[in-house]
Order: sequence, then structure tokens, then C-alpha cells
Amino acid sequence: MVYIAVDNGVTGTVGIIDKQGVGHLFPTPVKTALNYQKTKVKHITRIDVGAFRALLQPFIYKSGSLYHTDNKLPIKVAIERPYTSTSSDGKGKFRINYDAMMSGMRALEATLIVLESLGLGYEFMDSKDWQKKQLPYISVTDKKDYPAKLKQVSKEVGMRLYPNIDWSKFKDGDGILIARQLQQNNIGNNNV
Repeated sequence: MVYIAVDNGVTGTVGIIDKQGVGHLFPTPVKTALNYQKTKVKHITRIDVGAFRALLQPFIYKSGSLYHTDNKLPIKVAIERPYTSTSSDGKGKFRINYDAMMSGMRALEATLIVLESLGLGYEFMDSKDWQKKQLPYISVTDKKDYPAKLKQVSKEVGMRLYPNIDWSKFKDGDGILIARQLQQNNIGNNNV
């Protein structure tokens, strides 16, 4: 079984546990494009669909070729449920980070197009679910420090579990840890 996990977004990662059980981690393939709004010249980051397909192809077909679909390996795919980018002003009012939400939704749609074009089914996984099982409890005195600490701990756990990965390119281990949780869900072993 091959396990593929997508840490959704243009700054996310793709974690893969191949048929030999070896972990791989890749930055999500992206490209920049001119924004489609008329008001000002601005660039946005988008998923590079062709590069994403090329990244997955060697892991999903025994022959490594799309043209031998009878050679497709058994695969499970999980996508981290997109974050709804809202924040509180401290007075009970919430504000929406529109640009971050739009970027996340564009990334999700491109990811779904890639997976569906490759004939892959998928499920969604909440961040709290995999973090609870893959990461140790994180204590911080100031809640503002939590996101950075979470990324640090995610990378440290990933480095310990998958020393074969070149970690110099990554700020966290989310993609591979989501893949690990998907694997554990599939074999019924939730021991960290």
C-alpha cells in the first residue's frame, strides 16, 4: 500500500510512504502567476498541476507510467482539511483573511483536479486528529507562540521518524506525519 498525504496550500508539503515503507517529503509544486484582478498588478502563487502529477506518478504505478493503468498500486490519499482563515480581534469580533482563504481554496481545487485526473480517491483529515496522535503535547505560556512551536515539534518528530529525508528544505513535517497517520489508520495501529 502507498500512502499519500497533502498538507494543503501553496506552502504545504506532500508526504508519501511508498510500497517499501520508505517516507518521502516534497514541497508542494507551485508556480507564480499574474493575479486575475484588474485593479492592480499583483502575482499569486498557484499549484503547478503538471509538476504535481509528475511528482505522484512514480509512486502510483508499478511501471511508473500513466499508460499502464493495470499496473496501478493500492493507494490511500488524505488531504488535510483546509483551514478557514479567521482570527479574533480579542473583543469577540472575527475577521476573515480573505487572501489566505482564497489561496487555500485555489490550492485545494487544483489538488483535487490532480488526484481525480489520476483516478485516485481521497479522504479529508482534520489537523487536530493527526496532531493529537503524532505529536507530543505542546505547552506554551503565550498562545501566539503555539503555531511556531507546533511547526518546530512537527519537524523534530518527522526528523526522528524519517531520518532519510533531507530536512533542510522543510519548516515542518506535517505532510509525512499526515501520511503516517493515514498508514496507522489503515492498519489499525495508532501507537506513536
